[in-house]
Amino acid sequence: MNASRRLPFIAGLGAAAVTATYVVIMMRQGRDPDLASIVMIATTFASSAAAFLASVVLPPSARRVVLLTWGSTVALFWTVLLNTLTPLWLPVAVIGWIATVREARSFSRESEGGRAWPLVGGTWAIGVALLGLVVFGSIAVGRSPESGTGQGIAAPR
Repeated sequence: MNASRRLPFIAGLGAAAVTATYVVIMMRQGRDPDLASIVMIATTFASSAAAFLASVVLPPSARRVVLLTWGSTVALFWTVLLNTLTPLWLPVAVIGWIATVREARSFSRESEGGRAWPLVGGTWAIGVALLGLVVFGSIAVGRSPESGTGQGIAAPR
């Protein structure tokens, strides 16, 4: 397995391990776990692992650049946002972005159109927006009237 395949494979395994660790930690909390929030966040974690691992089997293409960018964006987003998981996500994010930049450079040279960098930027922007919605959604679920506070999202924490 060459480096262009090895790095995404390692990042994918790392993202899968972080996903499993997060689910175990959240399910073992002393109070009742917030299943909706756990599912929303764990789904984004798992999508990072799936994107990295799917990119391993794809030939160099725009699709591969997008998958690597998505996996790397998720890893970097959660590295910054979840302090308790930063030591786990940081290596995944670094390895993922190295693989993404290498693939984007290679694809730009091969396609002669330089299309890779707009793909990286666009995927990153859309990814951050979607992940922001997940964060907002997980906060909103915890503050919904059904959560027991009866005050909805405006409830003070």
